[in-house]
This record gives sequence, structure tokens and C-alpha cells, in this order.
Amino acid sequence: MALIVEDGSGTVIGVNSYVTLDEVKDYATARGEPFASSDSEIEGFAVKAKDYLESFRGQFSGKKTSVTQVLQYPRVGSTVDGDAFPSDAIPQELKNAQCQLCIDCAEYGDLSPSTDGYAIASEKVDVIEIEYASGGRLSGNSLPAAPQFPKAQAWIDPLLDNMGGLITTVRV
Repeated sequence: MALIVEDGSGTVIGVNSYVTLDEVKDYATARGEPFASSDSEIEGFAVKAKDYLESFRGQFSGKKTSVTQVLQYPRVGSTVDGDAFPSDAIPQELKNAQCQLCIDCAEYGDLSPSTDGYAIASEKVDVIEIEYASGGRLSGNSLPAAPQFPKAQAWIDPLLDNMGGLITTVRV
């Protein structure tokens, strides 16, 4: 499977990535984390990383330039760190996030595993026994089982609509 990269037009047919294979390799090498994986495996990581990024669809600032475009970028009204970003380009932060997620995918596997939010407290192999921590995600008594990717999140945060959940009080 070859990567078909979004060029900022929103019209690329079969698009499945924001970055090229070489961009992923260069990013990893620059950070001392070169891949031991084959090119086809790295391409698979890139598609999984793109899928993870697309899950932020409702949080990115702005809106897609066209309802028919496949990916979330390019976007109209998009901002990076609160500054306007061109509607015919892909932010470097998004590309960096995808590259970082490729590294994370190589290390951890699935970026979006199905989970009930409970961390496994203990595990027994013979006569299979699994015990879950009490409380789960909502009570705060245990850590969620879903993985966290802080390096990638640091690249994603500047692209998010930080005003989305903010309530403003105005005195009249």
C-alpha cells in the first residue's frame, strides 16, 4: 500500500496521509528513533496515525474546505496557536503529529484500542484470571486503559479550537 498524500487542495483522490514515507523516516531519525520496520509497515503506521488524527474532527479549528474532501485538512478558518492558517495548506504541526504517532504505533501497536476504561489490576495465566481495578474512568479511582500519546498531543494542541467549550459571561 502506497501513501497518497494530501497536498492542501482537498481534491487528492485516494488520499490516506498528510505525510510521505520520507517525512516519517526523517522525523524519526532527527529524534534518534529510526524505524527498524519495513517501508510497507511504516506506511501502515502512517495510515493508522492518520486515522487517529481524524478522530479530532470536532475539535480542530475551522471547517473542511469542502464537504466532499476525505480528510479533515485543509480547513477554512483554521488557526495554529490562535493565528489564521491558509486554507490551501497542511500545518506542519499536523504532519509532525502524524510522524510522532507513527513512532508511537511502532512501539505500542494500536493507537485507538477498544477499552471499557478500566485498567487491569492483576492477571493470571493458568486457569485464566483477570481482575480489574475498581472505579474506572469516571470515578477517578483507577487509570484509564486507553493509551496516552503526550508527544503527539503537544503537536495537536495548537490546531484545536480552544474556544469550543468556553463559556463567556458578559455584563450588560
